[in-house]
Amino acid sequence: MSASPKNLLIESDMSEHQSKLTNALGYLGLVPFAVPLAVVIDAALSPRGVQSAAIFGLYAPFVFATYSACILSFLAGVLWRDHSESTAGAPSMLVISNLITLLAWGCLLAVHVSQYAALFALIVLIAGFATLLRAEQITTVKPPMYARMRVRLTTLVCAMHMILFVCLMGDV
Repeated sequence: MSASPKNLLIESDMSEHQSKLTNALGYLGLVPFAVPLAVVIDAALSPRGVQSAAIFGLYAPFVFATYSACILSFLAGVLWRDHSESTAGAPSMLVISNLITLLAWGCLLAVHVSQYAALFALIVLIAGFATLLRAEQITTVKPPMYARMRVRLTTLVCAMHMILFVCLMGDV
């Protein structure tokens, strides 16, 4: 049974709406990275120092790192979903997905150990985001708009991690 022109138009409108929603949600997802980072930068540039950076009484770098670990785990879950029912490259992608989730969880724990462990956790999180992006590029076919958005978002997220790393290094 072939699709009618009316059904194709509806699917096209839904697809365009979904693309706009995906794009909006993707970029809005940067806000929970940007807010604690802004608080840390403000504290780093003030006489108070980074140790005073807090959001609702929570240490801002921890707020940043916990959100980062959650998003990294979410993206690993997307990779899992994309490969859980396929056969091509699925076993290795499923292992990568699980390892990245475990590393993200380890980063959640590490930020509470010491300042140096928190710095290491930021590097691991950056590596996790870059690895997931590359795995996705190699193994799945995504619409060009989504692929471009993922590259932009991952680049911005990794840059924010590096900025936080530099701020924390200045306070060690």
